[in-house]
Amino acid sequence: MDIIYTGERLIKNKKSCFLAGPTPRDKNTLSWRGEAIEIFNRLGFDGAIYVPELKNKSYYDNETSDYEISLDQEMLEEADIVMFWMPRDMNMLGLSSNVEFGYLLNKGNIIYGRPDDAIRCEFLDFLYEKKLGKKYLTTLEATIKETIKNLESRYDDEKVWR
Repeated sequence: MDIIYTGERLIKNKKSCFLAGPTPRDKNTLSWRGEAIEIFNRLGFDGAIYVPELKNKSYYDNETSDYEISLDQEMLEEADIVMFWMPRDMNMLGLSSNVEFGYLLNKGNIIYGRPDDAIRCEFLDFLYEKKLGKKYLTTLEATIKETIKNLESRYDDEKVWR
């Protein structure tokens, strides 16, 4: 499994997933992406994971620069699947994730999950069900399993993209 953080070289022609969702804005809030990477690894995922965070810093203590946004956008566009995990609370609202979700909804290459206690997700739930005919997943592991299943179904036995 290859893990690519903001600003690192992208990997072409390999199944890939972008981890979309809220990023902590302070040192006291832990990023959910570390746990996600552990789950992908435990499940034997052999693709690339794009992480829209700086490698040595799992939060942002100031506003994200245009440069960081452009780097994250490049990863988002390169990914085969964009997995949205929305553990939304008052410390991690995921406002940029709302834009990414809407931007990609008609493209259809998204998997969406959120815990039952996530706040203000009703509109995302509604769009995912009505536009894509899917029900959101309620655990990070279930969301990752669905992401891997979707990615695997897009490759044949020789790992060639269909």
